[in-house]
Amino acid sequence: GAGPFTATAIFPAPLARLRLEHPGVSVKLDVDNWWSLLERLTAEKLDFFISDIREVPPSEDITVQPLGTLKGSIFCRAGHPLLGKGPLRLADLAGVEFASVYMPDVVKKGLNALLAPLGAPFHAVFECESAVATREFICLTDVVLLACKEAIRVELETGVVVELPVLGLSSLDVQTPLRTEIGIVRWKDRTLTPASELL
Repeated sequence: GAGPFTATAIFPAPLARLRLEHPGVSVKLDVDNWWSLLERLTAEKLDFFISDIREVPPSEDITVQPLGTLKGSIFCRAGHPLLGKGPLRLADLAGVEFASVYMPDVVKKGLNALLAPLGAPFHAVFECESAVATREFICLTDVVLLACKEAIRVELETGVVVELPVLGLSSLDVQTPLRTEIGIVRWKDRTLTPASELL
């Protein structure tokens, strides 16, 4: 299993490699939020999942192996009015509406801590577990997208989606609230299936 942005940021290359090296192996990838994936894992419907691990509760039966951080940013459709303003400051985000896949509370609180003092608390108008639906939504509106570059690589390369440079945000580097702490969540003391081991 994988979170929506994790699925597009991490899984395509390993799945393609697996397919080329082991054409007889079939894979089912469930894409959802971490709590739904955890339910499937505990029901033994998944071998493991990779997603943001900050809200996964500690458990004696489950092991969480951190893999690293995906740093997020702010994106919009090509032609968005904010693109004409040049490099943006945090204050320029006052009143901006945001979209993303499910955001952990720590992300929402961090963004609110940055924006609320500027007179405009953080406000997500669209949260959806489909990265495709979220992308399509922002391409048809002036709502901006919170995501990691790796998850929307194709959209950035084709120019459908553009990164919004925000000066106060980029200076936060690893302290940015726009980050995903990814990791593998699986049963403790259980061997993975042969197909899962190949990934």
